[in-house]
Amino acid sequence: MRFLVFLFLVFYLSINTYCQKKYLFINDDNIAKTYGVNRTINNPVKHNLNPLIIADKEWEEGVNCFGSVIYDNNKFRMWYQIYNAKEKTDKRFAYTVGYAESSDGISWTKPNLDIFEYKGSRQNNLVLLSYGASDLYSPAVVKDLAEKDLAKRYKMFYWDCMSDENLKKHGNPFPKGVNVPGWTALDGEGFFVAFSPDGITWTKHGTQPVFTCACDASSLILDKDGSYKSYFKISNASDRHFRVLGYSESNDFLKWTTPKTILEPDWKDEHGTEFYGMSVTNYFNNYIGLIWMYYNSPSDKLMDIQFATSNNSIDWQRAGDRKVFLPVGKSGEWDAGAAIVASQMIVSPDIDKDKIYIYYGGSTTRHDDSRKYHRENTIGLATIRLDGFASMDAKLFKGFIETNPITPNNKNMYINAIANKGYIQIDVVNPKTGEVIAKSKEVKNIDKTKILITFENNWQLTTTQEYAFRFNMQKASLFSFWFE
Repeated sequence: MRFLVFLFLVFYLSINTYCQKKYLFINDDNIAKTYGVNRTINNPVKHNLNPLIIADKEWEEGVNCFGSVIYDNNKFRMWYQIYNAKEKTDKRFAYTVGYAESSDGISWTKPNLDIFEYKGSRQNNLVLLSYGASDLYSPAVVKDLAEKDLAKRYKMFYWDCMSDENLKKHGNPFPKGVNVPGWTALDGEGFFVAFSPDGITWTKHGTQPVFTCACDASSLILDKDGSYKSYFKISNASDRHFRVLGYSESNDFLKWTTPKTILEPDWKDEHGTEFYGMSVTNYFNNYIGLIWMYYNSPSDKLMDIQFATSNNSIDWQRAGDRKVFLPVGKSGEWDAGAAIVASQMIVSPDIDKDKIYIYYGGSTTRHDDSRKYHRENTIGLATIRLDGFASMDAKLFKGFIETNPITPNNKNMYINAIANKGYIQIDVVNPKTGEVIAKSKEVKNIDKTKILITFENNWQLTTTQEYAFRFNMQKASLFSFWFE
């Protein structure tokens, strides 16, 4: 019943990105053969006013998009990580969660929420404090429209550690972890959850973690089946803290599956490569992961973003030709040392339907850089064309890309393409015989994210037959195609 309610709400409120399947070119899944075309991994455009959010409050020493941004009730809402290591009196304020909001995604305000008192004043934007025993990390937030208990409409998943008082009173439900070089296990540490009716006033669930491991740095999605899925940094190595990607899921947000490893660096990666975390978005029935790459060799320590993809949210593969999707800035810039993206991308917000918004935290220095007085952590924005992660490009010479067999789920075919200086024309092919069944009219003099394809002689697709599609191209770029 909960699943039916969930589907009803996402359909009528149009808040999801998985209404129909889009066929992208971020990996090779949809490609049977090509001739004269090349794949380009397109970088998002960093906003010229970056950084958009800086540490400008007394309780902020640094801010990071180790958190979430959603488009909710006609505004952008952000829950972000606050570093305040200079706080020595009350350690709960050393690592906190701040809240900010914006009508345009560019100009942000930090409202005074009157929730927590800091140094004699409740005029601050703090929405969650750590227990004070360790670091509170990566507050990942989702809005759950299918939740019947309105006090739990918003859900947060984050890393923390039980206080000494709670440990004595309630005990640790999990065995303490094992120390290895690079990781000091603490009694009572793990992932915690909290609930809120409005995203402002939060109630922590109990005093104990819902699960633990040698992990932190999490992201969170509410998937199309109503389940909650978390992705996080985990280490299974016995000789050191070697960061790979872990996964756990839950149907009620309280009982989580045993953490499992889902993706690891391999021999194709540079020496020292680790995965610090991964943000995941269910993008039109494609699970797209933005891996927080960490180049952990002594002479490096940079962090940037690469792609991973999955068809089922659990089995992942590297994508985007392992090229950098979101690079760090140049030396001396606000994001020169590291880039960490928010828990999910914002796809097609109402104010900018043809774009994807990617909020990310940047650092002036590299991870583990000891020059802390030169480190600034701030938050910025990068945007990219809808479906624009990768394009198949034909230039001066004619070329084509032919797909694997596909059964359309609708009779209408659309493409996202740039063909203002060339053309795209589609042959519909019988994948068994190679016979061309139908031809489309040429798409030209156009640059749009949604282009309806019309076929010669009023021919129409059917939803009961497999086809291969051959995109004949010249001086054009193809980002995606789909049926609706």
